[in-house]
Amino acid sequence: KRSLKEYNKIIQLDSNYAKVYLYRASLYSYNLKEYDKALQDYAKAIELAPENSDYYYYRGQFYRNEKKDYEKALKDFKTAIELTEGLEYYYSLAITNSRMGNDKKAIEIYLKVLELFPSGSRNTLFNLGNIYLREKNYNKALEYFNKVVNDFKGEEDDSRIYIVRAFLYEDLKNYDKAIDDYNKAIELDPKDSHPYYFRGQIYQNEKLDYNKAITDYEKAISLNSLEEADLTNTYYHLARSFGEIKQFEKQLFNYLKILELDPKSIYTMNEIAILNTKIYNDNEKALEYYNRAIELDSSYANAIFNRGYIYLNLGNTNKALNNFNRAIELDSENSKFYYARGQVYYIDLQDYKKAIADSYEIRRNALQN
Repeated sequence: KRSLKEYNKIIQLDSNYAKVYLYRASLYSYNLKEYDKALQDYAKAIELAPENSDYYYYRGQFYRNEKKDYEKALKDFKTAIELTEGLEYYYSLAITNSRMGNDKKAIEIYLKVLELFPSGSRNTLFNLGNIYLREKNYNKALEYFNKVVNDFKGEEDDSRIYIVRAFLYEDLKNYDKAIDDYNKAIELDPKDSHPYYFRGQIYQNEKLDYNKAITDYEKAISLNSLEEADLTNTYYHLARSFGEIKQFEKQLFNYLKILELDPKSIYTMNEIAILNTKIYNDNEKALEYYNRAIELDSSYANAIFNRGYIYLNLGNTNKALNNFNRAIELDSENSKFYYARGQVYYIDLQDYKKAIADSYEIRRNALQN
């Protein structure tokens, strides 16, 4: 890679050097984000070498990926194909059609690619499978994924196909086969966190085998290959799994890890507050976390409701009632809120008329839902 200064110098020496305009266009586009200058250079390269299919292809990539101008991208890819029937040109044409929501046209292009480029059929089959999976045509998707696995076994085996086929099996609720594919993905790429995470989801949500889920989530975290959002989700599911087996201190530890990654996660603050009450009976610490969550989102009804219970524990009936009232204002169809307020009216305030009114609201919500 050269610098902008170097490209400018080369062009000064030879203003008809088409390839340098192409290189400078790429620099303007992907590094400097100066799109107008990039377009000028792509146009100049094409002007100097109008028979070079690559120049249309690269400008098409620019239109699609940077400008999101799919119509112009399609036009450039079609021109590139008219000049040279290149595999990557067809792929780009198909991908652009898919991004425009025209999967039918994309399928037509991929099927033509299978005829023209049998040596490149693996990726084509995989892309066809993905389109059918997206359309929930599971039989066709499975047909193409199986072709990738069976026809190229031992040649171009990689974990990606097994992960995507596992998604398909999950959609079909065939969780044993999904686990088998995640196992294969891990065998092929043991340093990739994602199949551990996805397999953990099945163990947690479908098999209810929380110990296996915990093992997978911890392994996914230890490999350090997750993006921050995925890492946060993994800690969340790890915390939930520990909660299912009553290991509340470990659950709390993992919620605190989430808060390190996302200090404004009000849901996590709410869960930490609940656990501080459950594990340590620490109402003051719980109140601190509820207050933090509500400061960030004054409409967070669950935290407001839970804070009402803390005030009840602390003997402050008025503040408890105020919080229950506010929670009901925010979510008038939550029977749990009416029940808690009704208990305050009935037990603490002996206001039986209001307690009965709340019991009617609970009944009304039950009938409506």
